[in-house]
Amino acid sequence: MNEMRDEKYVNWLYHVPRIGRKSLRVMLTSARESQMELSDFLCQPEHHMKLFLEEKCSFSKKAADRIAENIGKTKKSSTADQLWEEMKIRGIRFLMPDNPEFPQRLRQIPDAPVGLYVKGNGDFLDEKVQKEPVVAVIGSRICSEYGKCVARQIGEACAEYGVSLVSGMALGIDGVSQWSCAKKGGRVAAVLGCGADICYPPANRPLYDELSMRGCICSEYVPGTEPKANYFPPRNRIISGMADVLVVVEAKEKSGTLITVDMALEQGKEVYAVPGRVTDSMSAGCNRLIHQGATVVCDPVSVVEEIANIGLHNLSIDRSNKATQSTGETFVKNPYPPESEKYCIYEVLDMNPLSVQQIYEKLANKTEIDISRLQRELLYMQMDGAVQETGGRFFVL
Repeated sequence: MNEMRDEKYVNWLYHVPRIGRKSLRVMLTSARESQMELSDFLCQPEHHMKLFLEEKCSFSKKAADRIAENIGKTKKSSTADQLWEEMKIRGIRFLMPDNPEFPQRLRQIPDAPVGLYVKGNGDFLDEKVQKEPVVAVIGSRICSEYGKCVARQIGEACAEYGVSLVSGMALGIDGVSQWSCAKKGGRVAAVLGCGADICYPPANRPLYDELSMRGCICSEYVPGTEPKANYFPPRNRIISGMADVLVVVEAKEKSGTLITVDMALEQGKEVYAVPGRVTDSMSAGCNRLIHQGATVVCDPVSVVEEIANIGLHNLSIDRSNKATQSTGETFVKNPYPPESEKYCIYEVLDMNPLSVQQIYEKLANKTEIDISRLQRELLYMQMDGAVQETGGRFFVL
């Protein structure tokens, strides 16, 4: 059986109710072993189909009857050609493992998807690009400014160093890292727990639209499938399965993020974690992972360097004007001349929000700036994109 030729028929089977991926995999394997074309199998009378499902697939009589009955009902409402054309109109492709665009790393994991729905025109799945390194970035939906800042730095570093980034397009860490990478022209993929034609969460519509045009949106679920809680854990194995390295930015001790970590470890993937303060509940999960042996992320460049060190990617980049190497220096460089007041202001800011008064007090021994000029300089620094206001006149890098 030629998988690429049968993609439209497997897509049709995906639309048949109550056929799980494991049953579908058994059916495809049995058809291949019997040297039967999938189109021929689907054209059989129902009683012949039941016989095949019982004898060749080893399904129980009850399961065979149910599958054959559901296939018969679906035949009355749609054809393989009809569903295939509808999918193409929506700008969605269906890929099976034999297709060169199917993520090559995903073919190797336990319980690999039988097929993958893909929307987007980016080169993430290009056969040559797939030989480049891929990092999965995950973390809490409700995250701190520290977490957002680190996720943003990792996303930008991935874009700058040619490392593809995959995540789940969730609010918080996922979306921040993906958006930061996409804005810098990096290669980004999102794996959804719903149909590839559905933006979830709706608040990430700008990111979804960006990836629809210049990125890659993937899903194991047929177009039109609404998000459900039980769809997300299986989706997570695809996120980790598409990557070489999994980076956890922020996670509580009992975070759902850690489910993806378990899946990554089962797949033999390297797990990195961004440390946080021991008193910060948002970093408890990451700190626990580090205690259990996860690699510490000291700066975004370390992710790329580790990939290079284990031979996944041969970097030949002039870093003189880019990020620092793993020397303990921060990835965030002060963009202002050392003699300027902006330089002094930038030096006292970090990822923890500070009020104007707090900034003024920290500057007391460094410059003679007054409050009104400080506020004006902060406004200019915001316009430069060097600092951000988090609300209530609090500022962070």
